[in-house]
Amino acid sequence: EPNMYGLSEVRLYGAAASAPACYQISNITATASSQGVAWDRYATNTVSSVGLLADADGDGIPPHDTDTSHAWMCQPAQANVSNQWIQFQFSEPVALDRMLVWNWNNTGSGGAEYEMQQARICYSMDGVVWTTLADPAYFTMSLGASCYEAVDQFSFGGVQAQYVRLDNLRNFKSDNSDGVGLSKVWFFARNTFFSGTVFRFH
Repeated sequence: EPNMYGLSEVRLYGAAASAPACYQISNITATASSQGVAWDRYATNTVSSVGLLADADGDGIPPHDTDTSHAWMCQPAQANVSNQWIQFQFSEPVALDRMLVWNWNNTGSGGAEYEMQQARICYSMDGVVWTTLADPAYFTMSLGASCYEAVDQFSFGGVQAQYVRLDNLRNFKSDNSDGVGLSKVWFFARNTFFSGTVFRFH
């Protein structure tokens, strides 16, 4: 009878991964119901670095300038901005931890009125079926100066998501008309690891 060899069990061991609990998500695609094209107020501005200044205080949150071509605003002259929306798509599903928001930041006439006051925040795995995180979520008015840092953070608690959408928007005008905008949005995801895996061969 020929020699026969086999394995009954293989265990894999490794050192604990030394990685931060969360990381900032990159490669985000931003789209919107409309945008102020004539003034370069594109949805993509919200996920780019344009308008972000040096982080002088070293807190990890850089201030944003007041140049409105570095931000997003819906097409103006809306009868009611509640039907406007902005959406963010990640390159893959993530364990979503939190979202940071820099509001519309402009010192011009009526600029503060176009800042986002309220929105419904939803998330999705496929961009079709949505789960509501907050309705409404409230946003803080900006300072209208280049020292403006993100002051609004929204926790997602590690939910699995590939899309985030802000809709049912409201600005700071009494009739909710004309326009609404945001300067920047950052997202952070949680690192996930596999551990304790045992392979058995029979």
